[in-house]
Amino acid sequence: MKVGKLIRNTLLSLGALFVLIIAFIFFMFDASNKFADEHSAFIESYLTDFSVNWSTADVHSRTTNQLLSKMNEANARATIARFNVLGKLQRIEDLKIMNYFTGTSEVTGQFHLKAYYEGGLSLVKIVIIVNDDKVQVGGLHIKPIKELIPIVKVNEV
Repeated sequence: MKVGKLIRNTLLSLGALFVLIIAFIFFMFDASNKFADEHSAFIESYLTDFSVNWSTADVHSRTTNQLLSKMNEANARATIARFNVLGKLQRIEDLKIMNYFTGTSEVTGQFHLKAYYEGGLSLVKIVIIVNDDKVQVGGLHIKPIKELIPIVKVNEV
């Protein structure tokens, strides 16, 4: 009799655990979708403002210090300068949240999207960090679909 009761209690516990896991998955799915909806305008605004001059000064207050220090390294500055040929952002499409993490002090979401610039299409990965109601970009990777042709200035003789 004790073995049957043990098996029944074990199965009930596993069933309850399964229900909790399913509920947690639905909660996280809903939370990540709300996060994406709430921050899609921020992402578009950030990418638009950044593309005006391709300067970190235009998005300084909306970028984490860690990303700013990476963007100010020599090779990153050179890459950003080459993005000038893309021109200004025209629109974004297919914005999808890929990773979502909520912790005790911050919420982080990683997004993938297609960004259409005057000079062509780019695939963008962007990380949004919300900490104390402050929204900032903590990661940015822009991959143009076609190769960027460096701007060569010919010196006048």
